[in-house]
Amino acid sequence: MKRTAAALAVTLLLSGRGLTAQTPQPAGAVIATLHLGGDSAQVAALPLTGGQIYRLEIAPVQAVVQVRPAATGQRPLPHIYRPPMADRVVWAVLAQRGTHYIELTNPGIGATTVRVIAEGVPMALVAAPSLVYDSTVFDESFPGPRGTVELVEGYAYRLEITPPVGDVTIRSANLPGAPPMVLYPLSTPALGRGGFTRLLVPATTDNYRIDVHSNDLVRVRIVLDAKETAQWMRMSAATRGLPRAGVAARAVMIGPFPALNGVRLGGVGMDFCLGVVPRGAWLGGLPIGGCALSLSYYHRSGDNSTVAFAIAPRFVASRPDAPTQLSLGLSAGIGGTLGTQEQSFSMLGMAAIAERQLAGRLLLEGEAGLTLVSRMGDNGSNPAALAPRLAFGLQLRL
Repeated sequence: MKRTAAALAVTLLLSGRGLTAQTPQPAGAVIATLHLGGDSAQVAALPLTGGQIYRLEIAPVQAVVQVRPAATGQRPLPHIYRPPMADRVVWAVLAQRGTHYIELTNPGIGATTVRVIAEGVPMALVAAPSLVYDSTVFDESFPGPRGTVELVEGYAYRLEITPPVGDVTIRSANLPGAPPMVLYPLSTPALGRGGFTRLLVPATTDNYRIDVHSNDLVRVRIVLDAKETAQWMRMSAATRGLPRAGVAARAVMIGPFPALNGVRLGGVGMDFCLGVVPRGAWLGGLPIGGCALSLSYYHRSGDNSTVAFAIAPRFVASRPDAPTQLSLGLSAGIGGTLGTQEQSFSMLGMAAIAERQLAGRLLLEGEAGLTLVSRMGDNGSNPAALAPRLAFGLQLRL
């Protein structure tokens, strides 16, 4: 019970000091010493700084510990083995933002001590790549059943195929129709082992399927490459916050707005967006993105079908790393009918937009808002209309 009280006291003390801030904690600082299992709690909560590396020193070495973000549905963080220290096993993990759970998953091992030490931002990993171990996550021989392995977003894995025969593809196990993953050359080809060696860097954490098309015996190994991972992290950190191009295609419905003969008609159609994906701060430190060009087509009865062009910036209201991202969208554009009797419109809109990642660079996107549609050159016989607008579709980050 004393250890339980001590663990809770550590958690409360750290929470009170506001360690959820995104300022990196001093390298080498001992963040906490946790006591798990035995007569203590099995799980401890600890606020960590997103994007910072932490070293976990775990004793005894037989203890199995996992670190996972406290947000619902989050998977355990992947860890890279470090050289052991005396009777302790050492891991390195890259923290996400906010509170994490440090959990002992084999409590029967008894009392377990976990020291959590800050090591700085990912560049510290690059500075000393020789201090990190690679970790094999998949090793099987084919022909045989399809293999499946869980790979983690942003980490670099070395694919080794021995001998280099046949065709090997890796794709999402949950999206059978998805294209295979892109393979990259190693930064130092001489370090590659096996007959054919390439790198793969998953765009999302998922279960991936390995297919081997060969009549010969082929060994396939997938290794979490510490050095390559460090270099990818460094590139990611250097480019974080830059705008990313994206395209979106959505089905759209708009409420009634001015038409011929003094009536108002709604319409359904398609909406296409070319611009930047609003993930992260990039424009003057503000989280702004949206459509540099939006093209909409609304089918309306008679000669009233309308095409509209607009610019549509978005202002992100949620954290950039949130699973579902919420934005406030504004739009300004002009439109015109495609019928024999031409009409022109000015369109000003406001909308709430939600985006959620499906797989890799593909996102699901929904929008609900209002658009003020005014007929240009109107003589007052058919005033402007405030039309509801709904859109739902897919977005691809390039």
